[in-house]
Amino acid sequence: MRLSPVMMSLLLAAIVTNTAQSQSYTREADWTSVGAGAFASDGSNVWVLTNDGTQVTTYDASGGELSSWSTGVSETDVTGRGIGFDAEGRLHVMTFSRTAGATVRKFEADGTLLGSEPFPYPGRLGFEVDADGNIYGGDDAFDERVKLLSRGSDGTRYFSGLDNDTYSLFADGPGSTMIPTEQRCGGPANISENCFNVIDVAATDSRVYVAAAWCDAEDDCGSETRVFGPGVTLLGTIPQLGELTLGASGAVYVLLGSGVIEKWVPSVVTSGTPSTWGALKVRYR
Repeated sequence: MRLSPVMMSLLLAAIVTNTAQSQSYTREADWTSVGAGAFASDGSNVWVLTNDGTQVTTYDASGGELSSWSTGVSETDVTGRGIGFDAEGRLHVMTFSRTAGATVRKFEADGTLLGSEPFPYPGRLGFEVDADGNIYGGDDAFDERVKLLSRGSDGTRYFSGLDNDTYSLFADGPGSTMIPTEQRCGGPANISENCFNVIDVAATDSRVYVAAAWCDAEDDCGSETRVFGPGVTLLGTIPQLGELTLGASGAVYVLLGSGVIEKWVPSVVTSGTPSTWGALKVRYR
């Protein structure tokens, strides 16, 4: 059947409209934050919590130190930590220790303590805050530990399964259409299949940033952050692995194990390509 000029123009318009945008990333800045254990961005600046949970340091978008203040944490055995913002710019700091359990302290941006409350989730299994100041964490069920890696602005929660060999990453919410869902490496996956082990995730309504060790069917592995859009379309890669937080204008901050923070910014925009990793929705109970 021959398409009329009108039908052809509509088809081309649909193809153009649905073509994803892919970006390359350039490292714009990097700096060292001694003892960094967790970090978050309020869109303008980067806030870093030390490993022992005792101090918060603020940096501008290029790594210039702006301020530093004490959280009041006195425990010496902190093994879990997290930091995040609500829509009012209040900072929520979570620490977990064997002696004191898990606690969330709420601060003004200048370090003024507003209050504290118990954290009702296992502190080592993730910590997130939404715009309303609600807090979230992972689950420590009898046979299925899941770590909360991120919570998108659309409400999607991104988890890794720590005891389940079937998956490395799954999501509960609209963003589940953007995540790769191959099995975790080292599990029962056939050696001829792709697999990956996720380290961290950051997300917007239209993008998911997945820092992981990726292995292909030939067992050729590499560590990087991959950026996916709807339909698990691969939009770009950042050649670095670590904890993630997102800044303004598409900036991505990566916290390395050495305490180095790198800022990566999108540069050249090209046509995106669908990923071969597939998409699968998994409901989290």
